[in-house]
Amino acid sequence: MKAYAIILICSYLFAAYYLLRRSIHMLQLSSYQAPSYFKTVLNLKWFFPHIVELLFALLFLLFTDNVSAILFSVMFAFVGIFSLPHKAKKPLVFTHRVQRLFITCAIINIAIILLLSKLFASNIRLAGLLLFASYALSAFVAELANLINYPLEKLLSNRYILDAKRKLKNSPNLSVIGVTGSYGKTSVKHYLHTLLSDKFEVLMTPQSYNTPLGIVRTIRENLCPTHEYFVCEMGARHVGDIKEICDIVHPKIGVITFIGEQHLETFKTLENIKNTKLELARAATGLVFMNGDSIKDAKQLFPNCITYGISPENDYNAENIRYSEDGMSFTVISAGEAVEFTTDLIGEHNAQNILGAIAVSHKLGVPLKDLVARVKKLKPVAHRLEIQRNKDYTVIDDSYNSNPQGAKMALEILSSFDGYKIIITPGMVELGEKQYELNFAFGKQIAATCDAVFLVGKSQTQSIYEGIVSAGYNMDNVYVVPSFQDAMSAAKAFITGDKKKVILIENDLPDNY
Repeated sequence: MKAYAIILICSYLFAAYYLLRRSIHMLQLSSYQAPSYFKTVLNLKWFFPHIVELLFALLFLLFTDNVSAILFSVMFAFVGIFSLPHKAKKPLVFTHRVQRLFITCAIINIAIILLLSKLFASNIRLAGLLLFASYALSAFVAELANLINYPLEKLLSNRYILDAKRKLKNSPNLSVIGVTGSYGKTSVKHYLHTLLSDKFEVLMTPQSYNTPLGIVRTIRENLCPTHEYFVCEMGARHVGDIKEICDIVHPKIGVITFIGEQHLETFKTLENIKNTKLELARAATGLVFMNGDSIKDAKQLFPNCITYGISPENDYNAENIRYSEDGMSFTVISAGEAVEFTTDLIGEHNAQNILGAIAVSHKLGVPLKDLVARVKKLKPVAHRLEIQRNKDYTVIDDSYNSNPQGAKMALEILSSFDGYKIIITPGMVELGEKQYELNFAFGKQIAATCDAVFLVGKSQTQSIYEGIVSAGYNMDNVYVVPSFQDAMSAAKAFITGDKKKVILIENDLPDNY
């Protein structure tokens, strides 16, 4: 093989590796699901540049073999450098599955080179063009590798699940507390862990490990014989997802937080969301705790469930909620007993989430009065209405939230602060046919609360922009910026006179949006 053919192949492999790395990153962010993955990689922002590059590469056929090979090599080097990893909001995690995907992609690329081996000698211009076509279609190569690996991944996941089930079976003194809901489940999980840990040995799923394999990994790597409770966050995007997790962990206790419009793109209807969350209630062998303000028919559906919320009809209700610079106070009433609680956290939804954790802990044998000191210890969950106070500004970091009810609550909290109110948001996603309507309504809510608005991404936030316009807002105070970093820099530098800035970060979309 001639030297320039070897250079061409090496430059192709360089470019293909970095574009495949980017494609596999999008696959991981899409939970290896083809529909959401292709929604990302087939949009114009991703795919159009590669089509332009391919059309430009056609011009190289006009040159001699040597010149054409050099031009293809230079272009591969250029596009490879362009595809080098940039700082990601959620970086690619080189799990064993990702490593297997890279191996399969490498085999596919070697097979392509071998198929073109004769062309490298007889028609290197055509070989270069076909290599470039292969590069441009790397997104499809990554999904092909994903399909090829699927039987092996299924076999391995089943093996891991069986191993986790064996470990749970060998822990007869362990009770599993399942926590699910459209929003609030991560907070309730953390609060439960704090409230129960003084009296019991408690394990909880870390970070956002709320998928079957994330939960299985937690069990296999962290569950010890001494653990008495396993607080297991359960996430869902499709009907049956909660049941799948319940079939693995067999929860004794179920906690269902707030049910609302989230992941409508896959669930389609609010009724489907509700039925999916209630899969936990059907699977739990012991008590079930529900947010009675959200699930109005909780008692009709499950007569023996324990309800909590703001309304006095609940078994546990929080009343007289008060806010101050130091946090929040409220009174918990249950079965005639009234106990005052204080916390650094703020917001009615936080009162409800804490109340849910209090109800579970109380029913598990911790007296309400003993919980007062533990509630004072509660810390904000990272990026979920986390308050960060600085000299010149305060940040309300709600960047993990992306649902209509949570966004509305965040604006209510922002409105309670004194100062110049600024919001940074890319809007809400995965809301299906209601995405425009709900983001439009969000825009109207923003107009009623905020002094300045930074929208991240022009097309993504168009419906919010139109909602703000419809409210008669002063559009001189609305800024559309390309990235979160641009918005944050501009917000920090924003001149507000004597007023201290309060900046609400409402959602921060991952790199696949």
